[in-house]
Amino acid sequence: MEGNPGNVMAGRGIAANPPARYKCVDEFFEEQALRNPEAIALVCGGDTISYGELRLRAIALAWELISRGVSQESVVGLIMGRSSELIISMLATLYAGAAYLPVDPLYPAPRIQFMLDDSNAKVVCSDEAGFASASQHSTNVIMVHARSTAYNKSLEPPPKLSRPVSLAYIMYTSGSTGTPKGVEVLHQGITRLVHGDYARFGPEETFLHLSSPSFDASTFEVWGALLHGGKCVILPEHVPGVSDIARVIKEHQVTTMWLTASYFNTVIDEAPNALCGLRQLLTGGEALSVRHVRSALAALHGTTIINGYGPTENTTFTCCFTIPKDLDPSATSIPIGTAITGTQVYVLDSMRIPVADGEEGELYTGGQGVARGYLNRPDLTESLFLIDPFSDRPNAKMYKTGDLVRRRPDGVVEFLGRVDDQVKIRGFRIEPAEIQAVLMQHPSVRVALVLPQADPAGEKHLIAYVVPAERSGFDEDELRILAEQRLPEFMRPSFYLDLEAIPLNVSGKVDRRALPLPWGSRTELREGDYSTETERLVARVWFDVLGGRSIGREQNFFEAGARSLHAVRVHARLQGILSKRFAITALFQFPTIRSLATHLSGEADKSVETASLVRSRAKRQAEVMARKQVLMKRLK
Repeated sequence: MEGNPGNVMAGRGIAANPPARYKCVDEFFEEQALRNPEAIALVCGGDTISYGELRLRAIALAWELISRGVSQESVVGLIMGRSSELIISMLATLYAGAAYLPVDPLYPAPRIQFMLDDSNAKVVCSDEAGFASASQHSTNVIMVHARSTAYNKSLEPPPKLSRPVSLAYIMYTSGSTGTPKGVEVLHQGITRLVHGDYARFGPEETFLHLSSPSFDASTFEVWGALLHGGKCVILPEHVPGVSDIARVIKEHQVTTMWLTASYFNTVIDEAPNALCGLRQLLTGGEALSVRHVRSALAALHGTTIINGYGPTENTTFTCCFTIPKDLDPSATSIPIGTAITGTQVYVLDSMRIPVADGEEGELYTGGQGVARGYLNRPDLTESLFLIDPFSDRPNAKMYKTGDLVRRRPDGVVEFLGRVDDQVKIRGFRIEPAEIQAVLMQHPSVRVALVLPQADPAGEKHLIAYVVPAERSGFDEDELRILAEQRLPEFMRPSFYLDLEAIPLNVSGKVDRRALPLPWGSRTELREGDYSTETERLVARVWFDVLGGRSIGREQNFFEAGARSLHAVRVHARLQGILSKRFAITALFQFPTIRSLATHLSGEADKSVETASLVRSRAKRQAEVMARKQVLMKRLK
């Protein structure tokens, strides 16, 4: 395939040419904004911003950043969710010659502080909603308003400082040493990504911005639209429901979007017609389910479905595979495809020698997408970002992905697994060692082992197996509090199981087959445990979604192992059964069968809980806060 070093003489080691005129991200945007300033660039809720307006707002903010001390390759922290303000801030940072650092405002405070300190962020940009929180982490905070150009009256961008090899953004990923690591992505990585031949780009395309800004799929969603004169539609809800996606696709005629494999499976299971109207749907982040792909092909006749693969260290996508409408009936997996434009891929053995077609090897990737390295981690950078011996470019690097693959005779690459313990859950890359390191901080934990396990419904969960320091065991609530204080939501274990010792096989490795599972076998739903018909309805839906696990009427869904995608499924099913629209946030506001049923049946006043439920929740929150304070003092 493209980039196969074993066939360089035959021309198979040469990837497609990058764009003829390589420029920086802000230069491509500037061309589009000056060419067609009246075209719509951003849509967020009922608000629209044209290319000309976006350009002026970004330039104004860029000058303000410079006045605050931002210079070439300075880092600007962006503590905000999906919004027009976020994209203005991203663009302004690049106009100023700096690099942006997207930070999920829902991350635990210590993690946010670590990212800002590790990156030496000069300035932090936030919106009105997050300004107070951002001010706790930095004394140099700018509150960004989507409609404001008040920062500076200059209409011209700052002098050009960046080059294609300049730093564009830093994105933190899970780290095997117990702390996250910042990946340094370059301008040329982004421009190569959105000038690829794996998807359609152009002014006629409307991209949906659905990913978290701290997840690198957002790079494709935002710049895939704005560097080609297309429209970027922003879905601001933190956890959008299937009906929210369907509404936005229809209302704004979205043509292109990305879904993680887990979300893709959820939508295809619950309401595949929600995706009707898309011209191209990219999905991936973990291995695709062939069953769900077949269902999608049957339901979405006018949509091209593309499997997108790639680590953050190679700027979002490395390989892509356009799934044929007549997918082979005997297929048991979906390939990751061939290298995209400006990218080389190599399948090498342990000595970094090319393997033959059909043989297993580790995937290495080269080309313009390779990041500079890991911020402040020269040791790790040196071990994974290596000199590319197959490139004719001086000092070219290739990245050691850790993914095991094989290349078919037709050049298509198939994913086989990992060489290490890294896992993918809901599209997020997770190093279990980082979670284990956090849990080991608790004095009641002697050994912690974190592994992914699939529940009866096929959903992956992180399970923490804990060997306590004392026979009295460990306090699960305190471990949950510790995880909440130190880890983002996607890295928190769903279950904590007490073990006398970690089971080992004859080779001294963890015997996974001997590890208990938290859900056991499928049980029967005892409808008599619930008081009203609405409670029984909610219980049946949760029972099915959780693969045959009963939830008590006063039990918190999320403390019982449910995650946001479970909530998406429940929301879609309840709306269909009740023929009634309600916000998906209700499932987080009313996280028990009793409270949600009360809310849905209208027995409570609008969305207000009964006085007893309010008292119960307040008591629980007070208990949790008291335990948090005690735990934090103990850990200090």
